[in-house]
Amino acid sequence: MEGRLPYREDKSGQIVLVILAALVAAVASAVLWGVVSEVTNHEIGIVAVAVGFIVGAVVAYVGRGAEGTHLQVIAAIGALIGIALGKYLEVVFVSSTGLFSSLTWDVYTGKYGHLWDFFDVLWIAFAVYEAVKLSKSRRYGTRPAAGPIYLGEPGSQVGTAPVAATPPPDSQL
Repeated sequence: MEGRLPYREDKSGQIVLVILAALVAAVASAVLWGVVSEVTNHEIGIVAVAVGFIVGAVVAYVGRGAEGTHLQVIAAIGALIGIALGKYLEVVFVSSTGLFSSLTWDVYTGKYGHLWDFFDVLWIAFAVYEAVKLSKSRRYGTRPAAGPIYLGEPGSQVGTAPVAATPPPDSQL
């Protein structure tokens, strides 16, 4: 039919799935951060980078095949949500004031002292960088094979590349 645009695959369902996966990864990694804080009774900044790594890897895996900066934005926002929630759970676990306590919120927001400092900002920057870097990685995406694929009978073809009947000599490997 004239005037119709060429068919494009609708990826809106995939984007919704990527967003949901990023949120699940953010919550799961935040809980991991809270548990690490509870077990060690210390704040370990490198765990923030782990949050970014986990969220970025999940976004790259679930969004494989999709392209564009929207994956990096989703990964960065997911990492920030995971970090904020992880820091909140750290306050909950270390202070033992309760998840929905007003005292927990007051401590988290800094009413009784500074909870956030320069090093927190530095770890957050590393985490967001890691999430963005991993989310644009093609490691988890689909790629064409690097070399010929030997299928079928010797002498048959796969695609346009002929398959050799015998493997090449050792000097060519």
